Amino acid sequence: IQSAAVTSKVCFVKYKESQSVQVARHLSNTVFIDRAMIVIPASDGCIPDDQTAMTIAAAVNLNPSSTNTGIPADVMASALGIPAPPPLPGNQDPAKIDEIRRTIYVGNLNSKVTADQLLTFFSTCGEIRYVRMGGDASQPTRFAFIEFSEKVSVYRSIALSGITFADKPLKINYSKNAIVKPQVRNPEITQREVENAMKQ
Repeated sequence: IQSAAVTSKVCFVKYKESQSVQVARHLSNTVFIDRAMIVIPASDGCIPDDQTAMTIAAAVNLNPSSTNTGIPADVMASALGIPAPPPLPGNQDPAKIDEIRRTIYVGNLNSKVTADQLLTFFSTCGEIRYVRMGGDASQPTRFAFIEFSEKVSVYRSIALSGITFADKPLKINYSKNAIVKPQVRNPEITQREVENAMKQ
């Protein structure tokens, strides 16, 4: 399927076995002819009509280098068959809103999963800026927050909710908070602290 508004094409493949869908996901970012493929599972398991397919193509084939997609969040979410992002509280720090909209919550993680494994798994959805693991590693499941560089990566990730990873179906939702990151220290202050410590 192709349209004037979308220069890329979208294709739907229905597999006989559901495990094949997860294997096909690993083809994301593989260059086919002159384009990197984006592979995401369809939420309802059905091949859509042409009009719906074109809407999905417009949402999926967005310019990944742009955070302003021009497509309203609720339209993009609907095209991908996922819920729209929830409204944020009115007292939210405006500087954090963009960060929150680029962050997902991942629940029901197998406790044996590492941050590196999570990074590799979700990198098919887009460039990741930060991963924060949470929960007690001694429990059977944990959770994590993942911040992407682009908002469109969040929609691709939410579409994966329910996919099995390390023997657990993942619960992927929009984050309601930005990830608390370690303070970046000024190198001059750090150097002064080292020098003062050396004098004592």
